[in-house]
Amino acid sequence: MKTHAWAYNLSPMTQKTQIASEFLTVDEAAAILHVSRSTVYDLIRANAFPSVQLSKRARRILRAEFEAYVRRLKATTSTLSAAV
Repeated sequence: MKTHAWAYNLSPMTQKTQIASEFLTVDEAAAILHVSRSTVYDLIRANAFPSVQLSKRARRILRAEFEAYVRRLKATTSTLSAAV
């Protein structure tokens, strides 16, 4: 079971940091994948991983879902390498 920051009466700054660490920006995701921002947006539109639109210009990607996507990519890549 996941425990939320508010359950421990953490300071607002600590809560903000904890919440921020649960999400990635599009730029951060692009850097991890070594692709462009537009490619990350294409992946979001293709439902490769979910994201949250915070405002007209702000979108965040749930870190856990993104990491699961990266693991699936690595598994696919290693499977294809083994087949060759």
